[in-house]
Amino acid sequence: QYKRISRRGCYMKQLLTWILEGFFLIIVLIVSLLLYAPQQGEQIMHIKMIQVTDKNKEKAIEQGSLMFVKTFSELEQPKNNTLISFQADRFGESVILTHMFVKSEVRNQTTYYITQAPDSSYYDTYETTHEDLIGTYLFHMQYMGNVYEFLQSTYGKLTYGIITGICVLASLYVQITALRRDRKKKTAEKITEQARQEEEELQEIPQTKQALPDHGETLDIQVNKLEQKILAEIEAGTQKKEEIPAYQLKEIREALGKR
Repeated sequence: QYKRISRRGCYMKQLLTWILEGFFLIIVLIVSLLLYAPQQGEQIMHIKMIQVTDKNKEKAIEQGSLMFVKTFSELEQPKNNTLISFQADRFGESVILTHMFVKSEVRNQTTYYITQAPDSSYYDTYETTHEDLIGTYLFHMQYMGNVYEFLQSTYGKLTYGIITGICVLASLYVQITALRRDRKKKTAEKITEQARQEEEELQEIPQTKQALPDHGETLDIQVNKLEQKILAEIEAGTQKKEEIPAYQLKEIREALGKR
């Protein structure tokens, strides 16, 4: 029972290790998609990362932060009083802004989405259509925008590839080592069990041989008593000697020995 509990504990520990390492690999895959294949990442997870710079910083979102937004589908409409990110033309330059969505208006059969900056009491003057919408603001991570900018550089991509490769190889090495260790442990337990069984069998053999003389002595005593009884009957005349074949005593001895 102790061995079963020990094996179950090792199995649960190995399973937990696999789960954690699998979760780590999934995180690495998601981050890699969002960093270096943003279009595929948006199609699969509907998540987009936006770096906050001095051109699109807001009062509530610090410069150098990294925003995460949930992208809109083709027919999805933003909800009122929620922060949304959208493309805007600010002084002739295209920027991504994150403002509060207030309402939508239809003019000349075109729907425009009215927004308002968090620190302003007036509506934006941008004529934002559905094509300009990016997604709903989820959260932001301060200072991670600088890290994002570094990872977009050539040196950053090389660094990310090396670190990720080392982590993946280390994870695979840990898995392979654990499997080999588990296999060696099972083999050692099997050999130990076989040795224990062989030792028990060897211990049973001397006990059997040692018991035989005692059993044989008991049979000899019984046969001797039977011989004496037969001889006494012959002497008393109740049993004739010629009526007892010479081999009968031997048969009696063998019969008693088979019991």
